[in-house]
Amino acid sequence: MLRYVFVAETDAEAIRFAKPAMECHLGHLNWLRDKHGVGAADARFGVPHPASFEDAVTLGSVIAGSPPTVWAQIEQQTAELGINYLLAYPFVGGMSLAEALRSLHLFSAEVMPKIRDQ
Repeated sequence: MLRYVFVAETDAEAIRFAKPAMECHLGHLNWLRDKHGVGAADARFGVPHPASFEDAVTLGSVIAGSPPTVWAQIEQQTAELGINYLLAYPFVGGMSLAEALRSLHLFSAEVMPKIRDQ
């Protein structure tokens, strides 16, 4: 399972830096689709392509929040989808290096041990 994962001390802080970074990233990903009029229904393999941060969260492709929130989302998706491998994208768009490194530190220190122990 591939997910964009953003971790901060609080859910609000994670959303504060994840939303603009992901919006920028989605703009780049969807630029050619938009230019050529390829909608979600025409997407490759029928996989929907979110147009906004909120769409990506709703689809489950973005997980943003505090360590407990992120872990709960990963645990829920693992149970629902039966996945056994997580590929996490922690850096996108216009994130600052400090935000990216803090997110990665929190993910590795507080979320990964729970994944490992599952």
